[in-house]
Amino acid sequence: MKRVLLAAILVSACSRGPHVPTNTLLWHVDNWSPTTPTVRRAPARMVSFYANGEYLEHVCYVIEQMDGSIYISRTDPHVVAVGRWTEDRPNVTATRTLVWRTSGARQGTDPLCSQVDYTISGNSVVGKDGQYSPLTSLVAPDWADYMKDAQKRGTPCPQPAK
Repeated sequence: MKRVLLAAILVSACSRGPHVPTNTLLWHVDNWSPTTPTVRRAPARMVSFYANGEYLEHVCYVIEQMDGSIYISRTDPHVVAVGRWTEDRPNVTATRTLVWRTSGARQGTDPLCSQVDYTISGNSVVGKDGQYSPLTSLVAPDWADYMKDAQKRGTPCPQPAK
């Protein structure tokens, strides 16, 4: 009887729900538009939850080539937010601490200076705008540079009083 009770306790303690997909680039794409017969582009939002608690969010346009490879458009504006994330499975909350816009900072508090909530769904997360799935076909060796630029040039978000 004690063994059954111990096993039940262990199973319930170990099954707290799905884990945050850390160190993975997740993306949500809106409507694709053809630019040529073999190329299309779309607005996208990419997020990453790093194992050290850092959060990266990148809003930009992406370009898909005929072979399925995805590139980040360099000629369109970018918005990058960095911050921290916490989890209360299956929920994940990201608090943005800096926002960097390639088109220049906004007057007053940036609208992205807010919390954003996600729900873990397998190896993806679901936000208010839809599902964010792993992006494995991105050709962007400079991906980490966007976070560095935001950390150097970003506008700080007001933080709630403690």
